[in-house]
Amino acid sequence: MRIELVTEQPDGSGPHWIDVRDRIKGGDIFAVHEASEVPLDADGRTTAISYQKLDDDQFAALAQRVITAWSFPVPVPASVAAAKSVISDLEEDDYWKLYTELKPTLDKIKAGAAADPKPPPTN
Repeated sequence: MRIELVTEQPDGSGPHWIDVRDRIKGGDIFAVHEASEVPLDADGRTTAISYQKLDDDQFAALAQRVITAWSFPVPVPASVAAAKSVISDLEEDDYWKLYTELKPTLDKIKAGAAADPKPPPTN
C-alpha cells in the first residue's frame, strides 16, 4: 500500500510517499510487543512510565517492520532506532498521515484481534 504524504519532494515530482506491507507477520507482532516493555525496580514496581512514549515506541517498531520503500533520500530503516530517527524528521502533517494510516494495524496488534480462520461448529 502506498501512503502519499503531504510535503512535496524537492525535485517537484509530487508528494513524498511511503510504501508499507499490507499483511502483518508474526515478527511485526513480536516487535510491537517488545516495544511494550515497562522497566521495573527490584520490588517489581514500575520505575517510570509514559504511556505516550510506549505508544510512540510501538508505532516506530511497527513502522520499521512494514515500511518497504519510500521517496526519502535515505535508506529504509533497518532498526527501530533508525525508524524513530527518520520518523522524527517528518513534517507534522506527514507524521500524522503515516500514524493515521498505521494506527488501525497497531490497534489490532495491541488488542490481539486475530480472527479465527475456522468457522464455528454447526452442531
